Amino acid sequence: MTDEFDKNWDKLFRKLQKELGYGSIGIEQADKELANAKEIPFNNEEIALGLSRQREITSGKSYGVKPPLMDWVPQFDQDAMKNEVAHLNRNEGERDEEAEELVKKLREEALSDDDDQ
Repeated sequence: MTDEFDKNWDKLFRKLQKELGYGSIGIEQADKELANAKEIPFNNEEIALGLSRQREITSGKSYGVKPPLMDWVPQFDQDAMKNEVAHLNRNEGERDEEAEELVKKLREEALSDDDDQ
């Protein structure tokens, strides 16, 4: 995309945020929202979990913790995705022998799959 396009998009995006009330808030507004927020106490289990994760992070052993927000991400075949990305990211102005060989191989596989049916 061009710089002009990006500038216009940013301008439109900020205007839309402001119109819908989703723009960033100032310090005064943030302090007001914090003061009006109700306190939600943690139970002992949540506190223990938070402390154990913090200890893992500070000790450098956080590799065993799976982020809870990633549970919704579906599993997929990464090799298939790499093949698609290699084909999509090919720059037509430059020759990429590796990408061309991969595309040729994938075409042959696709054509041979059609013959098998």
